[in-house]
Amino acid sequence: MEIPRTINDPVQFLFWSLDEIYPVAVGLIWGIWFDQLLLGMFLGWMAIRVYRRFRDRHPDGHLSHRLYWL
Repeated sequence: MEIPRTINDPVQFLFWSLDEIYPVAVGLIWGIWFDQLLLGMFLGWMAIRVYRRFRDRHPDGHLSHRLYWL
């Protein structure tokens, strides 16, 4: 895990930010649970790609705001 240089930098794990690790972890857990590890890893990778596009198009905190009102 890389230490952030400033207080506003996101926490990094390898080359992903911490909020991008969650879809991979969920995909791996799902894959292990249903004995479909490759499918779970693929779904986690696809979730990261969709999340990155969403994050780049919207301002910071938009997702948490939407989840709050959901």
